[in-house]
Amino acid sequence: MKSQAAPSEYTQIPFFKFSSGAKFLENIKDQQSCQEVCDRQTKCSSYSWSIQKEECLWSVDSIHYDHNYMFLVKAQIATAGDPTAQWRTFPGVKFITAHSEQKENMQFSTCKAKCENNVSCKSFSYRGDTRFCAWSSNGLSYDSDFSYYEKDKHSSSANAVLERQKAKIRLAQDKIKHMMAINADKEKTEKEADGRENELKQKTKQQWMANQPTNGQETHLKMTVKMEMQRMDAKFANNNAKKNEDLLKSAQDALEKAQLSAIAKISELEAEGKKAKSEKEAETAELPDMEQKLSVLEVDVLKLKSKLKILGIDLQIKEKGVSNAADAKQHANTAQDPQLSAIATSQYNEAKKALTDLESTKADLEQQLRKAKADRDTLAATVKRKSDSEKAAKAAVKTKEAATKEAVKAAKDTLHQQKAAIQKDKDTAFTAKLVAYKAQEKFAKGNRAQAKVDIMYTEEKLKNVKTDAERREDEKKMAEARGTLFKADKQNDEVAPEMVTIAKHLAAAKEKLHKHKQLIKKTKKTKQRQDLVNKLDKLENEATP
Repeated sequence: MKSQAAPSEYTQIPFFKFSSGAKFLENIKDQQSCQEVCDRQTKCSSYSWSIQKEECLWSVDSIHYDHNYMFLVKAQIATAGDPTAQWRTFPGVKFITAHSEQKENMQFSTCKAKCENNVSCKSFSYRGDTRFCAWSSNGLSYDSDFSYYEKDKHSSSANAVLERQKAKIRLAQDKIKHMMAINADKEKTEKEADGRENELKQKTKQQWMANQPTNGQETHLKMTVKMEMQRMDAKFANNNAKKNEDLLKSAQDALEKAQLSAIAKISELEAEGKKAKSEKEAETAELPDMEQKLSVLEVDVLKLKSKLKILGIDLQIKEKGVSNAADAKQHANTAQDPQLSAIATSQYNEAKKALTDLESTKADLEQQLRKAKADRDTLAATVKRKSDSEKAAKAAVKTKEAATKEAVKAAKDTLHQQKAAIQKDKDTAFTAKLVAYKAQEKFAKGNRAQAKVDIMYTEEKLKNVKTDAERREDEKKMAEARGTLFKADKQNDEVAPEMVTIAKHLAAAKEKLHKHKQLIKKTKKTKQRQDLVNKLDKLENEATP
């Protein structure tokens, strides 16, 4: 009698059939019997059961769980949640066997398409962080007749359940103790950090109070910082303007190269077109003379055929005369009349000679006819070849002309687009330059304001000067401030006209850019209309029988 194993707990997944490493059992009539077999088999990890088919499969393997993976199965039946779905997705599940095909560095969409386009593929597993893909044609699939049951390997006995509960309690206690220790350390660390922070704040406050500037020093410091910021703004604006000028120059150089390339290509196409046209004219020039000669040969053939017909009639008459002369000669010989026989013989010989001469003439005419036909056929073949060459040359000329027109049109469109791009670059460059000049103007005004503050500050100091050395030092600072004021006024006077000039260039560039945009838009609409007309013409030609 077989020993009864303690029943295990199982997790059910409907519509799954797991056949990897599985063994089919016969004569199993219900699910409970199938489960008991798996309970008795220590190596059994899962079983699949079909109520409709009364089939039982137990396997030493099971579905594997990994949070890095995603498992997708082709949907073979409709489910209530999403009846139209083509795939069933199971995050945190993977299924990889020795029979699975694998590949690394593959995008998810490519992995999915790999299985989707393979009729035998039933499922695939994908890991996003490593882009690992594994697809399989067996082992695990959707099946409306089956349900999958996975054994809980830790649930084979009551003692095991109790041990697991105790282990969970111990784990929870250890976790609480660990969290309490962490919180205590954290609280201690935070207190120490707060103490250090307060100490640092106190020290910083003392330093700040010791170094706090006077009102005059504060005003001078703020102005200095402001001037430094304006100087940096002007520097960055100048650098940006220089960069945009370089881009504009590169774009202009590219446009010039494109123009030269377009001209060279168009010249090449025009040369090819002229060559094809010249070849066509050469073929056309020879063709009329050949056609005239062919007509003459046709007439000669017809004349020879007429002569042969007439000669045939003459031959029939001569043959008849020879036959009559032969009959007369026989009749004279029968009558035994020497005189009549001599006359008949003479007539027979003359008729025979005339027939022989006529046959010789016929042979000559037939020889002439054969030669005339051969000459005619040779010339006719030459005329046909020349005519075909003429047609090909015409077609080539037409093709070259069309290609030249398309090339010219494409080159013009490209140049228009490049010109529009250059106008945009000009707009950007002039805008950047105007910004740079404004920054310079702002910097000059800032210098001027700083110089005025320095002068006012120095004048106040001179009122309370005590020694000649202090007076000389203050007067030196006064002179430097007045020099800065003079330079700032001069710089401002130089920048103002440049800003006006750049503003005019910028306005002109914006106007040209607008015109180029309108031209490109108009060209695009014209092309669309022409394409529509061409399509309608093509449909009309196809419909015409």
